[in-house]
Amino acid sequence: MSRATRSRSASSRSGPRQFWPLLTALALTVACADGGQAERPASTTTASTASTSTSTLQPTTTTSTTPAPAPIPTGPAFARDFPDPFVVWTGREYHAVSTTSGLLRVQHLDAPDFVGWAGPDELLDSTPSWATPLSTWAPAVLSLGDRHVLYFTAQVRGTSMHCISVAVADSLDGPYRDDRTEPLLCPAERGGAIDPSPFVDRDGALWLLWKNDGVTLRRESAIWIQRLSDDGVQLIGEPVELIRTDQTWEYPHVEAPSMARIGTTYWLAYSGNWWDDAAYGIGLARCETPIGPCAKPFDRPVVASQPGAEGPGGAEFFVDASGRLLVAYHAWLGEPGYPGHRALFVALVVADADIDTDIPVIEVVRSTPSVHLG
Repeated sequence: MSRATRSRSASSRSGPRQFWPLLTALALTVACADGGQAERPASTTTASTASTSTSTLQPTTTTSTTPAPAPIPTGPAFARDFPDPFVVWTGREYHAVSTTSGLLRVQHLDAPDFVGWAGPDELLDSTPSWATPLSTWAPAVLSLGDRHVLYFTAQVRGTSMHCISVAVADSLDGPYRDDRTEPLLCPAERGGAIDPSPFVDRDGALWLLWKNDGVTLRRESAIWIQRLSDDGVQLIGEPVELIRTDQTWEYPHVEAPSMARIGTTYWLAYSGNWWDDAAYGIGLARCETPIGPCAKPFDRPVVASQPGAEGPGGAEFFVDASGRLLVAYHAWLGEPGYPGHRALFVALVVADADIDTDIPVIEVVRSTPSVHLG
């Protein structure tokens, strides 16, 4: 399985270990209809808006009332095991959630910045009746006014299949409860579904991205998207495939999607290869609309293994207190595989204009070592 805690021996995979230079510059040109100035995302302090890392995400201009940007950590933001991270700013503090670890079904942290984390503590009230205990992966939160929604993956009891469900709470920091007798999304013919990530478009439309877990059936995996109901707890219409595993570095599967919109362009971050291998990395695709078509500008990961941060993946976009677009992701602090740790890292997404072409360029900069992601 792509995200479960497996034995050390299971991490032996074919394929080269990828170590890119400490400074990798990858520029993506973005046809930005508003002259290169991205629209500010809806305020996370407004009750009627969706305060998630997947809103219309883009950097904004700092004003006198905008909080000073929090320093980006030069190493891990949280050095304990915190895989598949999802971070959101609430207007007062940051909240982060992640895959199960130890006896916590959904790990939860909170902090006023990126280093002073309190926790982890439990976010999910109990294991739903349909799920195997302590099998919860890749959680994500969506706030809709005074209603908060938690998407998560769990193993279906009595099977090896993993599917996606949803829990609700009156407070962002929980407790969340899933009273369903079956998952929200469980395409058995495609091997199940994992890695849910909500996306809120500029018009307020809610979407859910995920990966079909085809590797469990020895079939191809792909990234999908589907409309959500206005309350975020029901799927509408049919899913649409955005990308599939079609590059050498990605095999055997792509997973862990996250979407952000800058100008008129949608950027899809995803992970490829085995989660417990140094060849695991973060890729990017450029999409014309939330439902595609999408194209991959590169034939390699744009964030790959570095000493002290190997097998990076699980990237999720979010907007910080000062309006900057950032990305949270995990990486192994040492050799990939348990009993090691996948620590939380935070990187900055910068939108600048190229001085030669005057076309906006997106860069993600991680402080140590410096990595630029187009």
